[in-house]
Amino acid sequence: MSTADQSPFSIRPEDVQRLESSQPFNVLRSYLAVNATNEMCPEHACCSPEPWLLHRDILHALIMPVVQLFHRASRLAEAALCSSKAEDLEMAFTGDARSGFLWLQCFLADEEDWCQSIGCPACIVTSTLSTEQHLRITFTALNLAEESSYASGPSQSLPSLPFFADALRYAIDTDPFWESYPGASSTFEASAQKLTAHIHALMDQCGEIEALVSDYDATPTDSQTSSQLVKFQQRAQPVRAPSGFLRIGAESKCPAVKPSRMARRQQRMRQEEQMLLQQLVAQCWGQVALAGAVPGARDRAHVKALMRGADSVTSFLLGTGSSTSFGEKRRRSLTCP
Repeated sequence: MSTADQSPFSIRPEDVQRLESSQPFNVLRSYLAVNATNEMCPEHACCSPEPWLLHRDILHALIMPVVQLFHRASRLAEAALCSSKAEDLEMAFTGDARSGFLWLQCFLADEEDWCQSIGCPACIVTSTLSTEQHLRITFTALNLAEESSYASGPSQSLPSLPFFADALRYAIDTDPFWESYPGASSTFEASAQKLTAHIHALMDQCGEIEALVSDYDATPTDSQTSSQLVKFQQRAQPVRAPSGFLRIGAESKCPAVKPSRMARRQQRMRQEEQMLLQQLVAQCWGQVALAGAVPGARDRAHVKALMRGADSVTSFLLGTGSSTSFGEKRRRSLTCP
């Protein structure tokens, strides 16, 4: 069980020695020693900084690749949507990829300092056990790190950290808060497996979008780009746009994107223009019919009232209007002066 002076994570000496023999991890530690905050806060000033710094560096090595993945996905979404609004970026992804992107977007917005290792190292380490979201992303980062270590050579990536998963489970089971919830660590790992699958989907769709925004002029001889384009087209099936979404011409094969205020105003103006043209055609045909079939002035006024609406008919029937009063100008509007 951890105390205010002791880290909640317990790592065996042989695992620490293996970390210290890893050149990529030593490069990371050297970078953090210069650029990160290494001073302890007043609450942890009496603690020995070495264990806290080591555990902070391990967490940074786990979390930072996930943060970089999110930033890359955000840049690709901005390029694909031509929008820098944070609320629009999710539209570039579908399905599980969108769920993973939204989860990372919300968490990183709330915990930016923790993800960037900003602040007291001891506070960063203890915050890992503070919420279910912190534990979920930590287990997810462990899953991704283990898969990455298998995909690349040992000299090209950070060492595998399965020992830290055991330390994390032990810290949860002995934590004063989480120990009152039996099986909490298993629950967190299950939710992390789901988030890991969503991030894998996000990585796949990032590759497809990157093929569109960076290699849009690739020739059909580029087999890799062509296959990515085909995958993206298969994923982006035609969708029925909900109310409030702009739909012009043929049904698009790209994900529906919410239009801007100007686009909605232009759509409203087109609809109003069509309605006015229909009224104009009806009035023209009505005038032709009146000229040839209705000889009386009062009958012609009656037909004009029917074409202009219920208010004109009422005034005609009550005798409050004349045959010349039915042609009053309609109210002006911003869309159609």
